[in-house]
Amino acid sequence: MGPGTLAQACAREGIRFIHVSTDFVFDGSASTPYPPEAPTAPLGEYGRSKLAGEVAVREALPEALILRTGWVYSSFGNNFV
Repeated sequence: MGPGTLAQACAREGIRFIHVSTDFVFDGSASTPYPPEAPTAPLGEYGRSKLAGEVAVREALPEALILRTGWVYSSFGNNFV
């Protein structure tokens, strides 16, 4: 609900909105990067909740930018923030 609420507020005030999501909205079966229009198929609750956030953002503010991140790395080795 949080991303949708933020997007609604941005829509009311004419503010640009960027929502950070995840590649967990997909099932992970692709061997190449997913294009933005690829069908979603989350396997777990985390992916389903992130997809619900994306949907709420799109409904409230269609021109919002949604970024889907993959694995995040740091200088301390594999790291998912």
